[in-house]
Amino acid sequence: MVLLFAFTSIVANYLYAENNLIFLQMHTPRNIWLLRVITLVMVMAGTLLSLPLVWQLADVIMALMAITNLTAILLLSPVVKIIASDYLRQRKLGVRPVFDPARYPDIKQQLAPESWDDTPHQ
Repeated sequence: MVLLFAFTSIVANYLYAENNLIFLQMHTPRNIWLLRVITLVMVMAGTLLSLPLVWQLADVIMALMAITNLTAILLLSPVVKIIASDYLRQRKLGVRPVFDPARYPDIKQQLAPESWDDTPHQ
């Protein structure tokens, strides 16, 4: 079970990293291969380094991820507040809440492109 957990954790974290490259529009073949090589080097280093050092590195990397995520949450919190207020207002009116990005041109640049389009994507 431990081996299965370790393997699936490595694969999942690799996929998160690759999806981040795609989101950041940095998914060139060179960067994908660089990510793969770094992943393999980290897996091999994890098997060769001492266990306390591996845990310390994991703690530092997780702290960096937490700082990054908390920063993103703080930067997005005004947008979330606007959208949540609109949702609650519509609920109070007794209508089915629908988000209309045209009502909020000030947050348009922070919305993912085409995420609120009415046309279905193929």
